[in-house]
Amino acid sequence: MRKRTKLIFIFCEGVSSWARHNAIHDQRTKRALYERHGVAEYWLVHPGDRSVSIYRLINMAYGQPAVFGLEDTCSAQAFPELVIAVTDIFRDLPPLEANA
Repeated sequence: MRKRTKLIFIFCEGVSSWARHNAIHDQRTKRALYERHGVAEYWLVHPGDRSVSIYRLINMAYGQPAVFGLEDTCSAQAFPELVIAVTDIFRDLPPLEANA
């Protein structure tokens, strides 16, 4: 029998106060919820700085996330053969402002 894998991707919005509140909610409240329910891995996608934070469950707890930037590639533990270029995640977004 194949084990079911819990994997969650979250797209964090830009810079509005509502979005900042949701980002904090995703990084604190949801993190504890996912940890408690044994979600093996979850990704926070940050379009504002074009990065991806990956939290992985180790001994039933999340440690520090692995953070990937535009020059990096990443993959989910459940699908290690699927390599994703971070630039591909943000391909359709407008360029970042030079002074942002």
